[in-house]
Amino acid sequence: MNAPEYTAEQALNLLIAKLKAKDESLAAQVQAAIDAGKDVTETEPATDRRKKARLYRKTVPFSREEALQVALDALQAYFVEQPLFVNAAADNLAEAAVGVPVQQGATHQVIGKDSEPVSLEGQGVEKTVEIELQTETQISRSGEETMPLKRMPKALIEEQRQHLTRLRELTAFACIPDKDLDRIARAIHDANRRRLKRDNSFTLRDPAQVGWTELQAAMKDATRDRASWIVMMLRAMGLTLRAVPSGRDPAVFFLAPGEVEEMAKMEHERWVSAKLRDGWQYGPNRDDNRRSHPCLVPWDQLGPSEQERDRVVVREIPQVVASAGYEIVRM
Repeated sequence: MNAPEYTAEQALNLLIAKLKAKDESLAAQVQAAIDAGKDVTETEPATDRRKKARLYRKTVPFSREEALQVALDALQAYFVEQPLFVNAAADNLAEAAVGVPVQQGATHQVIGKDSEPVSLEGQGVEKTVEIELQTETQISRSGEETMPLKRMPKALIEEQRQHLTRLRELTAFACIPDKDLDRIARAIHDANRRRLKRDNSFTLRDPAQVGWTELQAAMKDATRDRASWIVMMLRAMGLTLRAVPSGRDPAVFFLAPGEVEEMAKMEHERWVSAKLRDGWQYGPNRDDNRRSHPCLVPWDQLGPSEQERDRVVVREIPQVVASAGYEIVRM
């Protein structure tokens, strides 16, 4: 499998954003694991007053690549290792029994030589398992004090393990050269200008619609991010980009309807995240001065015309990357 062409930072930001949207508590736990950093050993050279070098430990931040792996390890623990532990505990406790003293003449078991006859109750029965969240010696208490541990189906654990394995495969990083990323970004910008002209929405008064060479640096960077995002979306669909060998045209490629739909949703999520990051918010009418926009809503709340606009952007991806000298292939 080819290495991905997007960056570890982009993948990590997307992962954290997705987690926050689904489970803020889990996202906070993953972020805390990242923020904890790592311990390293460093050497302080000897000096005139100290003849020997001194070793000491300190905490330093993870690199973006390391932080991404920490996040994936935390998710592995949450979605796979913890459920496996809970299931094993439930299996063991199911065999546990309570010895209840019995009256003479009743069916019973003798546990030891001098033990009182007892009846074993609850053996082979599923038990309720809880763990203590607040210790007896803890001074402050907040929230729930116990958490129930529920058994998870083995098929679901395996499915989650496969998803995480796929995520790890998608994050074996090696960035494409900046010059190639620029070619794709420029092709995206040109395609956007053509689309606006076709829709009679083009105006050079808009600083985002000027030619690439006149485009502001921040807007160029944003378009480069879109180029990396295209690569990430393709990867999620089991697709990748390949440079077209000199002497031949790019292979014709058509995205399947299901791929178009899924990628359109991802493209909308990217756009919403970028807008929110820039300080925009939802508003019933678009107001550039107040940075409000009616499309800052989940995909299923978009109108049909707005959804179709994202689908058009996705359908154009094969032609856009072809104009930059790349073709789409299935992995």
